[in-house]
Amino acid sequence: MRWEEIQERAARMVGFLVKKERIGLDGSIEKPGKEELSGLEKFKDSNIIYENLSQREQYDYRRAFLKLNRRNAVRKVLRYSAAAASAAIFIGGILFAGYEYVWSPLANDTSVADYSNIKPIEKRARLILADGMEVDIKAVGEAVVEQNGKKIVIGAQGVNYEVDSQESGIVTKNIYNSLEIPRGGEYSLTLADGTRVWMNADSKLKYPISFVEDRRVVYLEGEAYFEVAKSASKPFIVSTLSGDITVLGTHFNVKSYSDESAIYTTLVEGSVSFKGSAGKETILSPGEQLAFYPAKGVQELKQVNVNNYVGWKNNLFQFEELSLEDIMKTLARWYDVTVSYENEELKQLVFSGNLDKYNNIESFLKLFEVGAKIEFKVDNRHIHIKPKRRES
Repeated sequence: MRWEEIQERAARMVGFLVKKERIGLDGSIEKPGKEELSGLEKFKDSNIIYENLSQREQYDYRRAFLKLNRRNAVRKVLRYSAAAASAAIFIGGILFAGYEYVWSPLANDTSVADYSNIKPIEKRARLILADGMEVDIKAVGEAVVEQNGKKIVIGAQGVNYEVDSQESGIVTKNIYNSLEIPRGGEYSLTLADGTRVWMNADSKLKYPISFVEDRRVVYLEGEAYFEVAKSASKPFIVSTLSGDITVLGTHFNVKSYSDESAIYTTLVEGSVSFKGSAGKETILSPGEQLAFYPAKGVQELKQVNVNNYVGWKNNLFQFEELSLEDIMKTLARWYDVTVSYENEELKQLVFSGNLDKYNNIESFLKLFEVGAKIEFKVDNRHIHIKPKRRES
């Protein structure tokens, strides 16, 4: 059954139970009183549904998790969909509303995780000019900076450099600025050639204020999505610590974090070539991703759903059979938190699902807790992940 059909049927059932009648445990039909109706209404609250459902043992997720510890299986133990989990939460809540709506085992539980210090991402960055001057973009809001005769416009749409004209001779040599994005931040910029760059959290881009040489070279640490302005005479090169990506004009994503074992190049449109530190050059076609592992000097080329790797640019994280460790690395950068695990096996749990990157992290983590019987303990900006214990 499709998710839309499940959601529609579930909504109709809740409406019937709230507005009409309640079926008793003995099969009798009773008219709900005012207090009972308020009890039914509370199951429209996803938090209350979660609290009840998380106490139930009607699913096999706990058994799957225990098998993980016994078998030490890697990445194939659990296949869990966040969309399916939200359906289970909603439908599970309906069952409670129809049959057990008075029972609330966590009603007196005060040990609720405090997510108040973990905020969604913000538009913020730091612009570092060639002379060392620093501009806190969040603090200045909107501004116009002039550098070597060129205008830099800072605003809600990002950092925008005055686009060079062919006759422009204001800048005669490469002068480099840098844009640094902190953890918990994001920003975008338009370079002097018209190339647009979206930068993810915990990233840095070093680039010239004008491209005056026969190549357009920028230096990336972290993750960025590029829409490169076409120029047959000047190839565009994204240089990373592990290799270079060369293009003439195309749309692609580069992920090159120091705490990742590989650098990932994902091509959306056009053509790019990747040349790693090992010297091997590989040409990518649209829909392909190249993973280069510098420690091993190994390249892996495969077809992918590019939306899973570039969706962050459009305010959506998409995870498809990704390990909990990899997911939490992304969320840690995005929400500026640290993460620890009670055991190594937890890192290998595999999940799929979507997350609006401007939403609160709490609702997303709760789906994990129900689906895999794991628990997130929050201490200020630190998240500790552990198996959920069976209560006696």
